[in-house]
Amino acid sequence: MKIRIVTDVDIPQWLKLSSEHDCYVYESVQDLSEWYDGNENSISFSSYMKSKILQQEAFMSVDRNDVCLGIISFSKKSNNITFFGISRQADFRVTANALFQCAFEFLDTSRPIFINEIISTSEWMNLYYNLYHELGFVFFGNSTENGVPVRTLVKTPSTHP
Repeated sequence: MKIRIVTDVDIPQWLKLSSEHDCYVYESVQDLSEWYDGNENSISFSSYMKSKILQQEAFMSVDRNDVCLGIISFSKKSNNITFFGISRQADFRVTANALFQCAFEFLDTSRPIFINEIISTSEWMNLYYNLYHELGFVFFGNSTENGVPVRTLVKTPSTHP
């Protein structure tokens, strides 16, 4: 496994990874058009991916055949993790920890770091929630992102290694 920056060529793999999680979004909403197409407050997922690639704020874990195992993207400006997904074909723990280690190298650990995660009761998404807690993230509140209910978590400077 290696971590590398995401490029335009990787957009189909990023879309495929995102769609692996659609079933969890469906727990809250039946129509994913706003989730992917955006709304008056958020850009489309396609524009979002291109923006993260252009800003070099997206990293991908790949296997030896350059197949996507997971992606993390973030905003240095707002100090947020803006996308995090692990493929079901990956070793969740190994891939997740490597991607977060990469993101923490670029984010300001002297400031709070936020992440939004879709609200789901699935066993797969519980792996995510448990990982966030192990990394020092705590519940901050609930909100809506592109029409989908999300749970916001925060990692404060006191919980950084």
